Amino acid sequence: MNKPYVYLSATARDYSDLIMLARSVHLRLTNNDYFLDPTPGLSVLKSAIDEATHALAKWGSVRNRGSSADLDNLRIKSRVLWQLVRSEKYYVQKTASQIAGTNYMLMAVILSSSGFPFREKKKQKKKP
Repeated sequence: MNKPYVYLSATARDYSDLIMLARSVHLRLTNNDYFLDPTPGLSVLKSAIDEATHALAKWGSVRNRGSSADLDNLRIKSRVLWQLVRSEKYYVQKTASQIAGTNYMLMAVILSSSGFPFREKKKQKKKP
């Protein structure tokens, strides 16, 4: 098995997908025995999720969009949320690596409990 790693499946402009990913991560990291001290804290992440959700609701649905100020606010809140989720991703990867070492099966189990999608790194072919 190759080394597994987590990745971000949403960008800062994928508003709904980013909020769903952040909610998944928040839910799965809460009371998770592998991740005892998430950085940034889960309360900070939850606050950013709520702010981005509120900004998305204020901007409106596809057929009833809000003002450009609402869109600017949504972009700011989404960018902040994306940065927090990215920080959590680094924390999760580092913690899983520290716990599992070179046991990639254990690392995959730990990463799967984080709420992030993960995949295996492919081994690079050596060039002759």
